[in-house]
Amino acid sequence: MNGCWAAFAKTSRPDCPGGQAWPGYSKAQDTLLEFGRDTGLRTGFQSGRLDFQETRTLLGLALP
Repeated sequence: MNGCWAAFAKTSRPDCPGGQAWPGYSKAQDTLLEFGRDTGLRTGFQSGRLDFQETRTLLGLALP
């Protein structure tokens, strides 16, 4: 994981040296790379809870 973050800080690209490709985020695909015992791509990770939180946060910001 440290190597992935270091590569991102250095190149602005989320590439993991010797690891799985870390795709850029897009709302349409909703895919992320989860680090842990079973590191891998996850789609829709806790989407219900995170969508709710995003909605509540954006409402509080009073954006146009």
